[in-house]
Amino acid sequence: MDRQQFAILFVQIPIALSASAGGTTLILFSLLNALGMPTWPDSYQNLAWVLAIAVVGIVSWVVVGKVLDKEVKS
Repeated sequence: MDRQQFAILFVQIPIALSASAGGTTLILFSLLNALGMPTWPDSYQNLAWVLAIAVVGIVSWVVVGKVLDKEVKS
C-alpha cells in the first residue's frame, strides 16, 4: 500500500464520514424537533429514527463514493 492509498483509507474517508454523518445528524435532529417529534406516539418516533438512520447511511455512502471517485480519477 503506497502513501496515497494509505491517506485515502485512513485519513480522507474517515474525515468524509465524520463530516457527512455529523452534519446530516444535526440537520435531521433539528428538523425532527421542529416537527414536534418528542410529542409523537412511540410508533411514529421509532419510524422517524429508522428513516433518519437510513438517510445518514445513504448520505455517508454517497460522500465516500464521491471521495473514492475523485481519487480514482486523479
